[in-house]
This record gives sequence, structure tokens and C-alpha cells, in this order.
Amino acid sequence: MAIDANVSDLFFNLDHDDCKLHGSKGEFIGWNAHALYDQATWFCDTLGRLGVKVDPGELIQDFHGRV
Repeated sequence: MAIDANVSDLFFNLDHDDCKLHGSKGEFIGWNAHALYDQATWFCDTLGRLGVKVDPGELIQDFHGRV
């Protein structure tokens, strides 16, 4: 199932600073997969309360495709 562009935009534009991994010099080195999945699950649960069903795994896959 394809992710709706509006849902994708909402998740992509969230503050994902807690999900970033940084090297010893403070440089960005990647994403913390567990933290990103937790954030996606929270986001999908919140949308689910409004009747919008989204799979966290698909949302993360879409996120990585956009980064």
C-alpha cells in the first residue's frame, strides 16, 4: 500500500533530532532505527485515532526514500 503524500509530508517534517546518530565530532552519521520506528509508531497510533491507518514500516521506508 502506498503512503498518502500528505501523511508522508507530515511525518517527514516532524522534528527527528532524537532519532539522529552523531559521531565523536558531532557530525551526523545516520539514523537510530529503533528511535525512528518508535516515532513512526507513535505517529501512526495518533493518526489511527482519527481513522487513518498507516503502517509504521511503510512510513519509515518512505522516509528513507525521501532523505
